[in-house]
Amino acid sequence: MARLDVEWLAFTAGLKPAVRRTVDPARADEVAARFVREGAAVLRADRHAVLGGREQVVLYAARSHDLAAALRDAEATVLPGHPTVGDVVAAHRAVGAALGFPACCVGAFWERPARGWTGSWTEVPGASRRTTWPRALRGWPRPTRG
Repeated sequence: MARLDVEWLAFTAGLKPAVRRTVDPARADEVAARFVREGAAVLRADRHAVLGGREQVVLYAARSHDLAAALRDAEATVLPGHPTVGDVVAAHRAVGAALGFPACCVGAFWERPARGWTGSWTEVPGASRRTTWPRALRGWPRPTRG
């Protein structure tokens, strides 16, 4: 069964200003070319992300080169698999906003590093390595509204 890419559909429908994709290095040129054919400006992160012990190319597809660059630059200091630099919360806020997420979702996302969450679901009370993110969220405190 083919995987439905809801974020890409939202981007092509004009509902999201940008998308971020991680891909195996062997497929990066193919995926970037497809995004360009579909009308996106595409940039790569300056270095690979490390996810699950594997190096991945990070692609930023946006409606303009400037927006793709802003997204790439916002994530540069918090790229997975590398030491973070500077204000982690501000960087995550900038990434979420550049991806077009509502302020409430951006707030919930940036609260994770503010609470010391490093990205492993095994840190969520009652979770295991095989826990999916929806199940893990049931055990995690809800974001505060401010």
